[in-house]
Amino acid sequence: MAQIYEGMFLLDNEVVRESWSSAKALVTDVLTKNGATVHTARRWDERKLAYPVKRRERASYVLVHYEIPREGIPPLIRDLDLSERILRYLLTRAAGIPEGEAELARAEEAADFQVPEPPPDSAGTWAAVQGPVDESADEDDSDDDSEDGDVDEDTDSDEGDELSADDSEERPARKKPETVAAAAGSDETQGEKQEES
Repeated sequence: MAQIYEGMFLLDNEVVRESWSSAKALVTDVLTKNGATVHTARRWDERKLAYPVKRRERASYVLVHYEIPREGIPPLIRDLDLSERILRYLLTRAAGIPEGEAELARAEEAADFQVPEPPPDSAGTWAAVQGPVDESADEDDSDDDSEDGDVDEDTDSDEGDELSADDSEERPARKKPETVAAAAGSDETQGEKQEES
């Protein structure tokens, strides 16, 4: 028995720029190839992705409602995973086709329907929003070395300090692994250790 599913597919905008009908057919053809009956298929939106997907920063979304038997799902997922033009997909069970979805899909099939051309993939990236970098802000830095080349001494922390000959007297020497292993051994080993001292 076939179950109704809702699928959201992210398409590469290069395919959408070529032709919206061929981009939509890319999704519907994969579905029908695997035994699905497509009820509605429409453009949902074009957006900037939260993170790059297959080196793309923007994608067009296609929303599809379809019926497919259970045995058609594994080959469908395999075909979707192998497709280079379908960037991502989400397939969920649906109780039915939502109200108004069929009308929106039919409106897209009208002769006067125009899909706006997607912006370039780099549109809306962080570099464009951030703007040029102002390097003059780094000129006055109080943590820099003084003008005469002396290095500021940090007396608050001992991290990164190397041991000098004087420091070795203050700190106890660490035991070697053999000594630790011998200390855990028998009484003879401990006796030998006392003789060595």
